[in-house]
Amino acid sequence: QDIDEQTLVYGSLDLPHVDPVILDEDFHSFMQAIFTYLNIKPQKLKTFNRYIFGPGDLEGHRLRINDNYVYHLCDFSRLYPPELAKEEIGRGSYYLWKHFRPEFIAQHCKLDQDKMCSGLFSVFTSPFMDEKERTQQEETGRRLSEKLRNQTTIEFIKKIHEEVQLGSLIKMKDIRLVEFMHRLGINVRYIGGLISSRCSLTSNVRTPTRSISYTDILSQKGQKGRALLQKNESCSPERNGGSCHEKPNP
Repeated sequence: QDIDEQTLVYGSLDLPHVDPVILDEDFHSFMQAIFTYLNIKPQKLKTFNRYIFGPGDLEGHRLRINDNYVYHLCDFSRLYPPELAKEEIGRGSYYLWKHFRPEFIAQHCKLDQDKMCSGLFSVFTSPFMDEKERTQQEETGRRLSEKLRNQTTIEFIKKIHEEVQLGSLIKMKDIRLVEFMHRLGINVRYIGGLISSRCSLTSNVRTPTRSISYTDILSQKGQKGRALLQKNESCSPERNGGSCHEKPNP
């Protein structure tokens, strides 16, 4: 049996043009348990007098196979709320890809006033949300976006700097910088800025962290990545007596 409008029991096939549905209370309870565990709020739309979980295009389908029902959940790639930069308010499609990491949501959104819904800032959902709810959640989204950029990433940089000075970093080949970032909820797209910040923090310290950063950026790019990595070795701390004043261009 294929999934179609006849099997839809949760969500919408085309929000905001088609209102969402909740036709299976067991499925709704299942969704509530999942999103409560993930620290993600439901959203309340103006045209739908119930809270619903997930991004606007999420679909829950119920199929009958023999004597049993099987549930399928589709289109949940935008499950986590998007980050927001001041220059991005009201424009662009950042909400499609620039999302908070699950680790950040797990650590910083435990309290109800810190939780956000999946459809925050989305043109598919946000304009149709209950206005009071949307205003409160947008403020939360701005506050947590600032916290990620101006507090979490800075704390990460300082921690790396301290470990370098103390000599407590393990050998470069054993360090997974991206894993450290993810544990704090910092997305890998911030790594370029972190390289520049670390260079300014550790300009007089012999440190492998910049080389580690380049390795993490380029390790997934195969032969071209290795060529770029070799090209940038002339700016590595090891080659420059611990100095790293050149502007990185990974």
